[in-house]
Amino acid sequence: MGSKIIIYFVFVIITIGIISGIILSTKNSQQMPQQYLRPSSSPSVKQQPIINQIIPDRASVNTEIIIIGSGFTATSNSIKLTLNNAVGFINDLNSSDSTRLSFFVPDGLNLCSPESIANKKQCPGGYPRTQPGIYSISVTNNNGQSNVVEFEIQ
Repeated sequence: MGSKIIIYFVFVIITIGIISGIILSTKNSQQMPQQYLRPSSSPSVKQQPIINQIIPDRASVNTEIIIIGSGFTATSNSIKLTLNNAVGFINDLNSSDSTRLSFFVPDGLNLCSPESIANKKQCPGGYPRTQPGIYSISVTNNNGQSNVVEFEIQ
């Protein structure tokens, strides 16, 4: 009979412990902030810029150019133009919808890269005239650098 009392006593203790655990668990989950009860949305992913099209694909100085693509930021987009070994930049372009950039073909190219501006480094002097030829063009912003496409300046 003594073993039956011990088994019954152990059963009651375990049962009370389980019920207490369930009650505590239920109370704690009701008091937990909502952020812990729902899965959070994934953080926004930066999309690297992509150039899909340049309109028109050839132009002369002072012609408006539109770059269509994706991953352009609202501010601080830069275009890198390369002709042979000469490199120039068009800096601080804005995009209202992250899919379009527009600029006018300049009569001269800025030699100061966006990195030099950001790091407040001294830029090379000069403003070389834009020469006719087929340029390699890419877009750089806080999301990275785009693919390279060709564009002809006449």
